[in-house]
Amino acid sequence: MIKNLLLILLTTTLLLNIAPAALAKNSQIDEFYKYLTDEKIYKEYKDATINVRKKMKITAYKDIEKELGKYSFDVGFLPNSIPKNDVYFFASIIEDNNRIVKKFAIYQLDGELFTSGYSSRTKGTTGLDDDFSSLKSSIVKEELASDKP
Repeated sequence: MIKNLLLILLTTTLLLNIAPAALAKNSQIDEFYKYLTDEKIYKEYKDATINVRKKMKITAYKDIEKELGKYSFDVGFLPNSIPKNDVYFFASIIEDNNRIVKKFAIYQLDGELFTSGYSSRTKGTTGLDDDFSSLKSSIVKEELASDKP
């Protein structure tokens, strides 16, 4: 009986200590996103089809490309320019009947912008529905900070 009680007490203590750490994993990126929006640096589009917020190794970008599918970005990293530490990756995409608008931003953990991009295309203007060769790698600050495409 005492062993069972001790086992329950130990299990409860472990769960109480582990649960906040698991919940805090996403709160760090949400806190950083809140900082970006408060400072009018980056906002997700209102009514976005997809919003992505991830803390990751930049080398894991190929996994995000797979997740995004037709909405993926050609970020075009140069091998010697890749940060060695984790980064924050944000993307916001709107698709409606007439157009697709995409933007992304990658920040180093210290808050410095690593790279960003933006593209807007009216559907049917090219032969390829997923042609985003016009993705602009130098994005104006106003576009990153806007929640409207």
